[in-house]
Amino acid sequence: MIIADVNDLDEAADSGCILARDRWPDFPDGSRGTWCVLRTRSRQEKAVAAAIDANDAVGFLPLVDAERFHGNRKRVVQLPLF
Repeated sequence: MIIADVNDLDEAADSGCILARDRWPDFPDGSRGTWCVLRTRSRQEKAVAAAIDANDAVGFLPLVDAERFHGNRKRVVQLPLF
């Protein structure tokens, strides 16, 4: 799930995202406005966040570090918080 401030909601809806409008008082960058929660396909959160940033919109994708083991190797990966 990605929270984004989108200028063109029709374009976001056409991309297959499910939108839920809400008003948030302040966000991490201090901006205010109409915010949408975008529901993405599984494991596509970072790609959608990059597309939002590329379109000069403000996005918020909280990530947490998690350890994953592949055989005898340990890697730290960033996963979406929710």
